Amino acid sequence: MSIEVIKIEKFIDYVKKAFTEITKELVDSEYNVVSENILKDNAKVAIIIGICGNTKGRILLESDFETASNFAVAMNFGDFFEDPKDMYLYVAEFANMFCGRATTYINNEYQNREFWLSPPAIFSAENLEILSPTIHSEVAYYSGEQGSFIIDIGIEEV
Repeated sequence: MSIEVIKIEKFIDYVKKAFTEITKELVDSEYNVVSENILKDNAKVAIIIGICGNTKGRILLESDFETASNFAVAMNFGDFFEDPKDMYLYVAEFANMFCGRATTYINNEYQNREFWLSPPAIFSAENLEILSPTIHSEVAYYSGEQGSFIIDIGIEEV
C-alpha cells in the first residue's frame, strides 16, 4: 500500500472519528455505521467542507430535513424553535464543530499542509444532489437517535 493511500485512509478515519465524537458531545447520542442509505425524505440539508492544500477534494455531510431538525432541537436541549429557520443556526454550529475537530486531528497528523479544510457551507433543497465527477468518493451511512446522516468524502484523483 502506497504512502498516499495510507494518508488518505487516515484522513478518512479522522473525519469519521470527528463526526462520531461531535454528535455524541452535542446530543448525547451514538451514531453508528449502517450498511445502507436510510434517509427518509427528499428534502435534504447538506454541509460541504472543502479539502485543500496538497490534496484536493470535499467532505459532504448530508441528512434529510427531519434529521437536521431533530438534531438541532436536541442541540437546543429539546426546545423547539419559534422560527423554523433557526434550525440552520444549530446545523451551522454543528458543522463548525465537526469541521474544527476534524481539522485538529488532521493538522496534528499532517503539519505540512497536506490536507486543509475550508469553512463549511450549508445547503437545503428538495431532491438535492451534489455531484463531484472528478473525485473518488468513500461513503459511510450513519444512524442515531435523531435520524440518519451520510458522510461522503471525496478526494481528487491525480
